[in-house]
Amino acid sequence: MPDDRYKEMEGYIAKYGFQCLEKNLTRFEAERAFQLEPEPPKVDEINEYILMANREQKLLYLCFYLHHIEKILNGRINRFFHKEGLYGYDPQRLLDYKLNCVAAIMECLPGYDPDKGADFLTYAYYDIGNAILNCRRYEESGSFKNLDEYKTIRGIAWLYNKAGSSRKKTIEAFMQKTGCTKETAENYLRAARKNRGIVSIYDTVLRESGKEFSEDFDADINEDAGEDLSRDAGGVYAAMLWDSSWGGAVQRAHSKLDYRSQILIERHMATCMDCRCVLPMRRRPTWEDLAAMFEGSTASGAERAYKKAVQKLTQLLIEDSLFHTIALKCKCQKKRKEKIAAATYLYQADSDGEWGEIRFDFETKTAQIIQLADWDKMISQPFAKYAIFYLLNCRNEKLPKETVISFEM
Repeated sequence: MPDDRYKEMEGYIAKYGFQCLEKNLTRFEAERAFQLEPEPPKVDEINEYILMANREQKLLYLCFYLHHIEKILNGRINRFFHKEGLYGYDPQRLLDYKLNCVAAIMECLPGYDPDKGADFLTYAYYDIGNAILNCRRYEESGSFKNLDEYKTIRGIAWLYNKAGSSRKKTIEAFMQKTGCTKETAENYLRAARKNRGIVSIYDTVLRESGKEFSEDFDADINEDAGEDLSRDAGGVYAAMLWDSSWGGAVQRAHSKLDYRSQILIERHMATCMDCRCVLPMRRRPTWEDLAAMFEGSTASGAERAYKKAVQKLTQLLIEDSLFHTIALKCKCQKKRKEKIAAATYLYQADSDGEWGEIRFDFETKTAQIIQLADWDKMISQPFAKYAIFYLLNCRNEKLPKETVISFEM
């Protein structure tokens, strides 16, 4: 007999589901595992879902909450992967980490008190971080008794690198910060050196952030120490370059470009296509710096040349069937109370052929395909459907007049 807790989910299904076997889990599926169909009922603040889940003891409201915060969880986990040097994009790993975060969220639910002034995501922030670190702990080559020991060893590993691999300085600094004995510090350092992955990984994390080992030991060894990399595209490029299917295709396409285009893309993206490494985006040169590399060029000229290089690279990747693009143009629109209530968009598949046409009603969140574009499929209509998905999920004030978007088939 099915669990009564799941009867309340009747009427809602996974919007995308898992179409493949586990070994073939796609990035699209892993990043949208909590999306529901139909859309959960609107509330003024998503925190209301948590209050209703606690008040009515219903799993349904937690599912509504996860539907809305999934992008936040994806971002936090992917930032952690980037900091740890885990550049090879693994959908299964992302999903595993995310499910552990959900378990932590469920454990936090009963103790949440909104009267203390924090929203639930802030309240659960530390526990979600611990869930992420726990996943990483089980992946390490070393053996750790518990999460606290793992955090401590990450901390002394960073001190070891900060001290220039000096055993004496590391032990002295660790004893000063924690108040432990010399023997305890030596044992922790020995464990960290055995698990060399931690040393190099944590050195990368703290070196990128420029953060010092503060009085708050736990804060420094938490998984989110350092800058907010959600604003840094480096993680995206790294994941793409190290992905088994993307990396080789990007390298092949890049090698077909002229020398100037290759240099512009590598320098502006802060990447090396040969070794597939990605530097922090703050290190990339300015347009003025790039212009200086090519005599007679201006900053605006370097930017235009870069955009042309990206267009060439994109076209080569399309020809390699790695992904597809959709060009969108707003044909007309109607406004009501300063908001776009309806619009008609033209769309073109892979920058080729006749344009199709789609009519949108943004008030009812519906769309009607008037004319399919050339190269779109008659039955599955992937280009039209992705264009509809993209535009219906755009914030009203951000609806584009003209743009190009990409997607994996």
